[in-house]
Amino acid sequence: PVTSPEPAVAAEPTPAAAPAPTEAAAPGQPPAVPDDPAARAQIYLTQAKAGDPDSELQLAILYAKGEGVNQDYAEAAKWFRAAAAQGVTRAQYDIGVLSERGRGSPVNYEDAFMWYGKAAEANFALAQYNLAVAYTRGQGTRQDFVAAAKWYERAAKQGVVPAMVNLAILFERGEGVPASAIDAYAWYRAAGERGNHPAAQRAAELFDVLSIADRARAETQTATIQAALPPAEVAPTLKSGLEPDSVVPASTAGKPPAAAH
Repeated sequence: PVTSPEPAVAAEPTPAAAPAPTEAAAPGQPPAVPDDPAARAQIYLTQAKAGDPDSELQLAILYAKGEGVNQDYAEAAKWFRAAAAQGVTRAQYDIGVLSERGRGSPVNYEDAFMWYGKAAEANFALAQYNLAVAYTRGQGTRQDFVAAAKWYERAAKQGVVPAMVNLAILFERGEGVPASAIDAYAWYRAAGERGNHPAAQRAAELFDVLSIADRARAETQTATIQAALPPAEVAPTLKSGLEPDSVVPASTAGKPPAAAH
């Protein structure tokens, strides 16, 4: 049998389609939007220098992606940080990612952990996932599987598939939560239903070793979880185009998966 899927790496910035800055429009007409990324960058720069937090965020995204400007993570970090300091949740997440990855400034796990925490408390799903990864690794904070499970669960309930997988791993190993093959199965199954094939395989393996009574409970738990999840097409993903997703070694604390041998 295959081993459990490993916890995934922290998410990259995933710039969403953002409203472009606007030019003056005639009364009663929708504002004109410049198509040229360089023109948008200039408008954002003017507004960001005036302290507009949304423009700070959008300018940072352009620098991070190299759209309309030369890609420059130092400038991206500067403007993400400015927007984050004004309470822009998305910017708090992104400056956390850049701090964790050492883009635009030296790696600073404590800074990343702090910004992930702010965005996670504001219910930003990918920040919740990254915060859980930090607790799993003991990166920027002490290792704490109870806290990791809490934030994986919050992200998982918002549809973040790697959070579902990692939460299932914790339930299977009894790290941070009571060991529960039923809960592990339910979360592996949820991730599998959303395209994670190793999780689907692991769910099948666990199902095979459950008693008939536990199988029924596992299916009931799965149905409850699935009914509460947002539609897959609107759930956050880790894809960004900036760097492929990868994996990090699974936790070495606690016992290995009981059915993985």
